[in-house]
Amino acid sequence: MLAGKKPMAVFNRYTFETFDETSAQPFSEYVARGTIEKCRFYLRDEQRNMKQIYTIFTTPGEKWRVPIYRNIMKSLQTRWNRDLEIIQGILLGYKLEEMAEHIDKMFSADPLVPPIPSSQT
Repeated sequence: MLAGKKPMAVFNRYTFETFDETSAQPFSEYVARGTIEKCRFYLRDEQRNMKQIYTIFTTPGEKWRVPIYRNIMKSLQTRWNRDLEIIQGILLGYKLEEMAEHIDKMFSADPLVPPIPSSQT
C-alpha cells in the first residue's frame, strides 16, 4: 500500500477473538499520519451465528471500495461466485493476470465457468 501498488488491505476476525488481526503491522501509525485511512464494519456469519469485524485500510481517495467490499462479503454468506471473487481481487488491487490462476483453480470444478481470458495473447 505504501508503495502505491495496492489501494486496500482487509483484515477480519470474530468479535470474541482478541488477537491483533494486522499481526502488529504499524497501520495505526500511518492512519495517524494520514497516509492511509481506516474503516470498520461488522457482519454476522449466519452459518456460525457469530459476528465478524472487518478492519479495512485504504489509501487516500480509495475509501469508495469499502461499501462495495462490504456488499460482496455479505454476498459470500449466500451466493459466492467467480465474478464476486474477481471483484474482490480488483478492489484489493490485483490485476486479472495475477488472479487468473487462483480463480481457475478455485472454480475449476464448475464446467459452466469459463476461464479468465489472458491479455498476453
